[in-house]
Amino acid sequence: MRIAYFDCVAGASGDMLLGALIDAGASLAVLRENIATLQLSGCDLHVEQVMRGALAARRVTVVTPQPETERHVKDLVAVIDQAGLPEVVKERSRATLLRIAQAEAHIHQHPVEEIHLHELGGDDTLIDIVGVVSALESLEITKVFVSPLPLSLGFVHCMHGLIPLPAPATLALLE
Repeated sequence: MRIAYFDCVAGASGDMLLGALIDAGASLAVLRENIATLQLSGCDLHVEQVMRGALAARRVTVVTPQPETERHVKDLVAVIDQAGLPEVVKERSRATLLRIAQAEAHIHQHPVEEIHLHELGGDDTLIDIVGVVSALESLEITKVFVSPLPLSLGFVHCMHGLIPLPAPATLALLE
């Protein structure tokens, strides 16, 4: 069994996870190949070596030509279903989207099929999810462990207005 442990002292984003996994040896070529099958025009990964204090790290930025796009979960799943991805990457990517949809459905008291993602409905989210799943597969990771996440306090403006941090959907996912 091969495991990954994410020490999330500063939280975790898709870009951060992609950088860590590429640093751990995930194939950038496989990631780019899998992401290309999503057929998201003009999207790419920008990868560079950076220094954070005295430590070297890989920084990955998902490049998309348009700002976030709101979509229903079924529309995001359709992009994954139509992609030429390995079946295990499709399955795990769909499962990740479904888990997000379930958290949102719980918060908004709507059926999962009706869930409309605002901030997470864009191409960036699809690339983050498919990229991380592809990287884990590339490294043959069978189990992932995550440190406790730091939780922010305060408020954030989103499509639903001003909401407290951690956001309700984030709390539902952490549960």
